Amino acid sequence: MREEVDDWLAGKAFPFAKYSSQFGWLLPGAYFRDGVDGSTSVYTYRQPDGERTMGNYANMPCRINTYGDSFTQCHQVSDNETWQEYLAAHLQEPVRNFGIGGWSVYQAYLRMLKEEQRTPAEYIIFNIYDDDHRRNLDSWRNIRVRKHARFIEPTLPHVRVNVKNGTFEERPNPCPTPESLYDLCDLDKTCELFRDDFVLQVMLAHKNATMANPFQSYKDVMALASTHGIETAIETNQHLSDTANELQSHAALFSSQKIVEKIEAFARANGKNVLYVLSFPPTSVARRIAEGKR
Repeated sequence: MREEVDDWLAGKAFPFAKYSSQFGWLLPGAYFRDGVDGSTSVYTYRQPDGERTMGNYANMPCRINTYGDSFTQCHQVSDNETWQEYLAAHLQEPVRNFGIGGWSVYQAYLRMLKEEQRTPAEYIIFNIYDDDHRRNLDSWRNIRVRKHARFIEPTLPHVRVNVKNGTFEERPNPCPTPESLYDLCDLDKTCELFRDDFVLQVMLAHKNATMANPFQSYKDVMALASTHGIETAIETNQHLSDTANELQSHAALFSSQKIVEKIEAFARANGKNVLYVLSFPPTSVARRIAEGKR
């Protein structure tokens, strides 16, 4: 485990991302064989922590900045093939790309606050993807998803919410320095960091739903759901898992609502216009069409 942290910080392993105390991670320049028909995609950035390299009209004044996750970054295509470059060619002016693969709505919002100080634009395109709402709540993504061969999933700035009380609390990265990443190699320190983590409680409920008699989990999840305004009686393992999922979705969507309110307030205060783009994978679109629900 410590060797993995050593190698990642040294740039020898997990090449998808590099450590960032403020955002959790940023992207290094890279070549990945992840394009159409196994082609190689080229990823470069204008400066160590800057936007993706622009091609069209790069030396002209820029009025449009874009923020979001991999749909904004344009993962799986090379620099000059991004939708920002197509838009720039159509408008005949540059479009900056501040997207980072895997980011939450909250991380994109934090990036917006930073970059609008450094390279402000009158118009902002803010992209929100299907899973980005849940990502807002992740203090450490590996609590919810498995580690990828290319990606070590570092700790993150995140938010904590209570839907019933209407509270929204911004939390910084639990590992705010490269040295603090080594705390994750110590079981006692890791337990202390994430003991009361909301996502951990939800994931434990899903895990316990596979047990024969998780009655204590029934009580724990009912109590947790009640604090977030969801009143329910759990009687089966499937209902336990469904309630945990509803609880997480409820909190996640609420968190994005609050973040959008903060984006709107920032835009009003600074004379900016925001276009929100909602992205979904084909499976989600097909499911919603079949269900007849938005």
